[in-house]
Amino acid sequence: MCDNNENTFKAYYYSALSDEEDTMDLNKIGTHKRTSKNINEFFESTHKKRKVKTSSTVGQAVNGGISYLSTNEDDFITASHLIKIEVYELQKLKKIPATEHWKHADVRVKYYTRNGENDSHFINTKDVIYNITKEIAEKSECKKYFFSNENK
Repeated sequence: MCDNNENTFKAYYYSALSDEEDTMDLNKIGTHKRTSKNINEFFESTHKKRKVKTSSTVGQAVNGGISYLSTNEDDFITASHLIKIEVYELQKLKKIPATEHWKHADVRVKYYTRNGENDSHFINTKDVIYNITKEIAEKSECKKYFFSNENK
């Protein structure tokens, strides 16, 4: 992390650094040997790739944003199924364009299950899906659609 001394502009010029971000060593600034007078050398991208974890997460709307809780593990590697749930309050979405709705979920769940059919959350989710499907299918104006996933 950079020092935020009261009488310096380090915090302004060097944003807070995290362990996951590719950053240059602040102690070595000024020791870079230049081969030319081109300023672009200092801003070349690093070749390190940040490992993206596919973790199970739960997000909840809090104070104008979303706060997340994560397993912080690569759950995708051993998962058999992914359950995604988003809950929105429709009153909040009235004045927001449809393309921006995703930012305003009250609750957002992404859950990787390893056991599939033996996982209680997976079983309960299938029960909820069945009950919703049944309720929609029993409506007098119910209409069925089909879209092919095949590229022709």
